[in-house]
Amino acid sequence: MVSPFEFFQSQVGGVRTIALSYNEKGVSKGIATISFHKSENAAKAVEKYNGAPIDGGSSKLRLELIIDPTKKPLSSRIAANPVAKAIVSSQKTTKKVVPKKKPVKKVNSKRQKKTVEDLDKEMTDYFESK
Repeated sequence: MVSPFEFFQSQVGGVRTIALSYNEKGVSKGIATISFHKSENAAKAVEKYNGAPIDGGSSKLRLELIIDPTKKPLSSRIAANPVAKAIVSSQKTTKKVVPKKKPVKKVNSKRQKKTVEDLDKEMTDYFESK
């Protein structure tokens, strides 16, 4: 059995992807989305196979040609690198910008570990206040 990808690739050519739709039980819905590299290949597939009989003529193949109008060709998306403007140096000497130093933080000494008695006292105070 020939896969849909192999079939359209051999008959039309230029197939990018094929996505078959299935329901939650894994049964085919009878819908496939085929993406072509070029719109000419898609138009050729529609012209050749739209209305073709399926399963001995019990139903017919229906193809819809959808072209993404938002996708611009690569030639219109590429631009030349902008030319760097020449920097005109003034004769005035400017002062060097020195970043401000951050204030030095004091290193906190480690807190002393609380004893079991201190923790018990805090817990009883907490529950008594509620």
